[in-house]
Amino acid sequence: MQRILLTALTALFGLSLLALPAQARSHAHDLVQASSTLFADSGRHGTAKGSRVKVTTESKAKRHGEAKHHGNHHGGHHHGEPAHRERTGEHALQHAGDVQHCRAAWYGEEHTQKRTTSGEHFDHNSMTAAHRTLPFGSVVKVTNMRTGKTVNVRVTDRGPTSRKLCIDISSVAAKQIGMYHEGIGNVRLELMKRH
Repeated sequence: MQRILLTALTALFGLSLLALPAQARSHAHDLVQASSTLFADSGRHGTAKGSRVKVTTESKAKRHGEAKHHGNHHGGHHHGEPAHRERTGEHALQHAGDVQHCRAAWYGEEHTQKRTTSGEHFDHNSMTAAHRTLPFGSVVKVTNMRTGKTVNVRVTDRGPTSRKLCIDISSVAAKQIGMYHEGIGNVRLELMKRH
């Protein structure tokens, strides 16, 4: 075993141990003996190699975990969460997660049972809305900026006619978000589903 290690050291360092000074040869000899003892103990007990492998595996696992945590921390949104994109204009809501701040109004009983642009009959007790561009069946979350209350409405009609407004919601939806008495309010729209 010592001869093998001496040969390995000679090949590794590209020189003969015999060419070293006496004190250096003595240190090299001690190193070879210590290595022989280590390999011998490893073979008898089978622990040194196993411990070395375990430590290496744990280190790799720790590094992998830290890298994963770092990626999640800086990755922005968690999986499954929509990225909120603030947009403006009549065609602001194009994709799920798009957000628009604007003004809304409501319409109620006087329109009940009238046929909407989609062909459905309007019901002021349903969570519906009129929007100028969204496809019928699209779902929008409306938040009253004054109260913070929200409601999901389904687009069934075209409107509003006033360009100062972006959406008309049913009277029951207006009551749910605390906008009924004001008639008009500042809202936040978020497209939940584009039909």
